[in-house]
This record gives sequence, C-alpha cells and structure tokens, in this order.
Amino acid sequence: MSILTKSKLFPMLPDGVRGRVTENHRLSPSHRLKSRKQAGEFILERCFVSVYSGTELPSIQEAIDGRTGLDGNGNRISTGQGIASIWLSDLPDAVPCLFGTFVKRKPTLVARKHWAALLAMEGDGFRGARERNRISPAAFRLADCIERDGPATGRALRDRLAGSARMDGRTFRKALLELEKLWLIVPGRS
Repeated sequence: MSILTKSKLFPMLPDGVRGRVTENHRLSPSHRLKSRKQAGEFILERCFVSVYSGTELPSIQEAIDGRTGLDGNGNRISTGQGIASIWLSDLPDAVPCLFGTFVKRKPTLVARKHWAALLAMEGDGFRGARERNRISPAAFRLADCIERDGPATGRALRDRLAGSARMDGRTFRKALLELEKLWLIVPGRS
C-alpha cells in the first residue's frame, strides 16, 4: 500500500483536523510564507521540513504557494519551487538546521533539536548503506576509518587513509559529501 499524498489525504480528514493541519503546513493564502525569515521560523516550528512538494512533511514550496498538489506539470516550475530553490542556499546557515535527503530522497531540512533522532534513523550505518549501494567504496573506507580510529580533521583522516587506501583529494571530498548527505557523519563547524 502506497502512502497517501497530502492532496488525497487532507480531504479525508475531519474538518477540525484538516483546518489545523492546513494551518500548520501553511497551506492557505493567509498563512503563506513570504520571506526567508518566515521560512526559518517554519523550519524551527515544524522541525522536519521538505524543501519541495511530494512528501508527507510540511513543504517550503507548498507553504510559499499556499496549497498542495504541486508535483509539477512537465517543465513548469511553480513560484514556490523557484523561491524555495533560491532560499535553500541560505537557510541551513541562517537557521540552526541540517540539510540532506531523508524522506523519499528529497531535500529536507531538520531543526537542530532533532539531529540525534535523525542520526539514529540510519540504523544500518555505513555498512548497510554500502550493502544497499548507497555509498561508494571510497566512502565506505572513510567511514570505516572514522569508526575504527575516531573522528578527526580532514587532513588527519586523509593521512590515516594514506596507509591503507590510495585516495586523491577529489575522491576524498566526494566520499565525505556522500557520508554527510546520508547523515552517516555530521561535519564539525568552526
């Protein structure tokens, strides 16, 4: 059984519930997102927010447009989709949130208070991700090194890997990015 989309599910909800969900997801013209600041507050309020439509989560694209059912018609891009794409470059730095592809492999923003829960969701860890071909062999070697020897700076990790596996700088950065996108590692920020 497939998961119902918002446009199919919401009409089935009792009126009071539908009104509250519509308000919480900002799916009415009077509650639309009109600024990046409002988008940041929306992320902090809802905690798990999809950037674009097509998931069960509250969506920045839908909240900008003030409605659901925005999967797109061919090459048409909704106003919300375009604005969400522009805001996406600033939101992870402006709001304490992480960015990745968690729900249906779509761009998702997660408020800081749920980072630990998010990391716990990847139950199989890097080994399971490799078995399912979600990470490259280079990313697997990097994750294995981190698990075995502990976290370190990028330079220290490259030095550790130099003894066991040959990996150029580009491959190393790509492996880090793969692990970050799946939340198998969380980069330290200074």
